[in-house]
Amino acid sequence: MGTKYEEIFERYRARVRNYEFLDFDAITRLEYQKDLLTLAIGDFEEICKQDLTDREDDILAFNIALTNREKDILALGMVLHFVEPFVYNTDALQNALNTKDFSLYSPANLLEKMTDLMTTTEHRLRGEINLYSFRNGEIAGLTQ
Repeated sequence: MGTKYEEIFERYRARVRNYEFLDFDAITRLEYQKDLLTLAIGDFEEICKQDLTDREDDILAFNIALTNREKDILALGMVLHFVEPFVYNTDALQNALNTKDFSLYSPANLLEKMTDLMTTTEHRLRGEINLYSFRNGEIAGLTQ
């Protein structure tokens, strides 16, 4: 029996509190999560022992049974790709570069904190992938 996408989506939603997400209709929420999952798969597919391309997007499931660690790595990848647009936002960059008045809540401070969050999340994801790789004997993939 394969792994349903919803199992990974639940792990992602347990890590992220996005109240705007609840305002979206069900189809938009599903497509958004599928997009994040696709990006996370791209980060992990070369290291993962399982064939992450063995999936059926129309029934929202992998044809393989993923381990809990594999599900967690994919969910963490989704978190990283959730944070990225907040950092790579041209409006935020423009405000940060043009703001001379730095206050506790200035756009520059917010951008810096979001960048720190993204970097921390990325390091955590890389650490989890490295640990997975060491435990599964796929060390060669870590040098890329």
